Amino acid sequence: MGITGSYIYPSNLPVVKGKLSYDVINYLWDIIEKAKIKNDLHNNKLAGNIDASYALVDENNYLFDNGLGRLVNDYYNDFLDSTKGNNITNNPFAEDSIQIRSLVLKDLWVNFQKEHEFNPIHEHAGVFSFVIWLKIPFTYKEQNQISIAKNSNSPKVSLFEFSYMDILGNQMSHEIPLGREDEGTICVFPASLRHVVYPFFNCKEERVSISGNIYFSVNDPVGTDRNEQEEIKEGVFDCQNAVELTGELPDIDIETMNFQSTGGISAK
Repeated sequence: MGITGSYIYPSNLPVVKGKLSYDVINYLWDIIEKAKIKNDLHNNKLAGNIDASYALVDENNYLFDNGLGRLVNDYYNDFLDSTKGNNITNNPFAEDSIQIRSLVLKDLWVNFQKEHEFNPIHEHAGVFSFVIWLKIPFTYKEQNQISIAKNSNSPKVSLFEFSYMDILGNQMSHEIPLGREDEGTICVFPASLRHVVYPFFNCKEERVSISGNIYFSVNDPVGTDRNEQEEIKEGVFDCQNAVELTGELPDIDIETMNFQSTGGISAK
């Protein structure tokens, strides 16, 4: 042959998938019960067409300190830290006058998704976002055996789905089927990655999931006070209870999936 070649896959940001320990799962159920008693509804701050969503408090930073903080810290170091040559995405905070200090968990909430309820396509605030599925009272297979999905060429009942553009500008998606075996699963992704949660049917139990947003904490810009900084960088805030941008990946079961230019995802 006169020409030989090989495929090149342009860089892209990954999605991280892992499993929570029983201790973390039990802790999450505990703070959920406290939130239900407090009845601090969070619906007006969310895109979800869901009747019951409650704000949660990560008490003593337990969730953040038991895996989540180190996971997003590792993600930042591998893909967003421009000082290490990671130029996959433009970092709007990487300016001479602003020094990124740490990552912090700001928003945390729980969704009790009932039959027919859904989350329309949307994105989150912050740098990273995550979702944790605590209770899934059905299997994906049985959900997609109902008449509206069974004979469809694009069955999506009960799915969690990411939406993004490929290298040619085509709209692509990556589907995450959900069933009982996915209880205790966490998925971490860039906050601006658009996603949708489809409704489920023929099940009177609730699907319970937790979501949250991770932000940068920054040092004050040179020559500006705190009020001026907040005007310059809306949504960026300071927090003492944060993880420094160093450290190793947490000791949890992680499966990293890289978006490819063909629209697929390959496990690494």
